[in-house]
Amino acid sequence: MKWSKKLDVIPAQFHVMRHIYPQMACRACETIVAAPSEASVIQGGLASARLLAWIIVSKFADHLPLYRLEQIAARQQVPLPRSTLSSWVGLVGCALGELVERLVKMLLQRAVLHADETPVQTIRPQSQIERHEKAYLWAYRSNSLDSQDPIVVFDYQGNREGRHVRAFLGIGKGIWWWMIMWAIKPCLRPQTRRASDCERKWVVGRIYGVSFLRCMLKPNTR
Repeated sequence: MKWSKKLDVIPAQFHVMRHIYPQMACRACETIVAAPSEASVIQGGLASARLLAWIIVSKFADHLPLYRLEQIAARQQVPLPRSTLSSWVGLVGCALGELVERLVKMLLQRAVLHADETPVQTIRPQSQIERHEKAYLWAYRSNSLDSQDPIVVFDYQGNREGRHVRAFLGIGKGIWWWMIMWAIKPCLRPQTRRASDCERKWVVGRIYGVSFLRCMLKPNTR
């Protein structure tokens, strides 16, 4: 018997699912009772949970803009305007709010926490004119020192003022521990246990610590 193996793929296919819920009437009490409908991510929305997951993964994991998803759906004669896709993305974000709050609580309980901000360009219409402004995406992440799965939380803010870090971290739990571990980490490794490395790392860590303390105490309004 001869056989061969080939890798195949099934492209994204759109289907219409019709849910039928029976209704039962009672002649004695003259009432009508309908079976409860299944839970939906968007109440009264047209998109199923599978379609919403495909949109979110395509946009944020595969980095496909919404206009390309609109073109993909149009090839199968499915009209999905970008305005509708944008509305669905926002509603999914609201639905995931409780999950984000839970991840933030778990992240703040970790012993070590890293923080960094990345500038992003935003469009804010002012006086009917689209104006490009700079915003910041704050990233907070744990690491593997506590032998747990890493958690990453992104916080979008319009500027890089230190009050955003204070609001997220509360009293700044874990920040000083992170700076101390970063400074003495080369000293803990036998293969890099050299005085020059330890001294250099400790000086740089001390400089970073002073800079971060200034950011925490005095907001940067640049």
